[in-house]
Amino acid sequence: MNSLPKVTVGVVLYGTKYIGDSLVSLLQQDYPNVEYILRDQEEGAWSAYDWLKVNMPGIFEKALVEKGANKWHSGGHNEIISKMTGEYYFCLSNDMLYEKDFVSKMMDRLMQHPEYGFATCKSLQWNYEKQERTNVIDSVGIGITKWHKFYDIGNGEVDDGQYDSVSEIFGASGAVCVFKKEALEQIRYENEYFDELIHYKNDCDLSYRLQWAGFSCLFVSDAKVWHDRQLNETVPWSSPIRRKSVWGDKVVIEKNFSKSFPWKVKVLTWMYHVCKRAFLLLRFPGIWKDWRAYAKIAVVVAQKRAQMPRSVGADKKILNFMN
Repeated sequence: MNSLPKVTVGVVLYGTKYIGDSLVSLLQQDYPNVEYILRDQEEGAWSAYDWLKVNMPGIFEKALVEKGANKWHSGGHNEIISKMTGEYYFCLSNDMLYEKDFVSKMMDRLMQHPEYGFATCKSLQWNYEKQERTNVIDSVGIGITKWHKFYDIGNGEVDDGQYDSVSEIFGASGAVCVFKKEALEQIRYENEYFDELIHYKNDCDLSYRLQWAGFSCLFVSDAKVWHDRQLNETVPWSSPIRRKSVWGDKVVIEKNFSKSFPWKVKVLTWMYHVCKRAFLLLRFPGIWKDWRAYAKIAVVVAQKRAQMPRSVGADKKILNFMN
């Protein structure tokens, strides 16, 4: 009988660009107690599912591979979590390369530090076109400023070990994060773990909610992945995915901002987001339609906020992460 905790690895698939490289590296994990659940969400085409049937037929014996409606990142992973049987959930991406001991290193640290409810690793940039694993940081986790701008810690920096001494951070990127199932159960709303109202910055929201519930985020510097990021600063603000970012901002703040925060945080947050929205409205007038639509879900957002668990002293701990 395996004494190591069972882990569930979940990946939402869409298209076939990366899966030949990514899934091969993922399925070679040396951790002995893993279940894999893969969900193809390319409705109607199912190109990833069909590609796997032809090119990697053996994967159907090693993993649960399913087809389903396109519920984006939030809904797709919620569907996988509802089927998991592991004690830990590895929320991963199919545009990444994984070292074979990635899961082992994450679990080794998490078992050494059971007080942590979620974790992430060192994500470096993968140049897919050149098939190059770079030494440039993609993310070592989510950071937060006093004005409530969320950012990828270390993004664009050459990795020189400058973050290796860091052990605790604010949050984990939705591209690569690990959760204790018991932590997810404590913060879920109905059948949602990731908030299905938002599909970008949903990782910021989930990290925030876990922090409010008293769960800390562990950074494991010696566990590495390589990520070919699909969204970066070159994507124009007029694009739908950027507009979802603004919507995500509003939902995250409405749910998580606290009256207990100092006046400096309140003023900076108000100024930053008012200025950001004013700029976007002037630059891209069509975005007003997205904000008007928010009124339709404001009641649901308020309900979700009301049901969030909040541990004593969590606000002070969250403030310590703000820079």
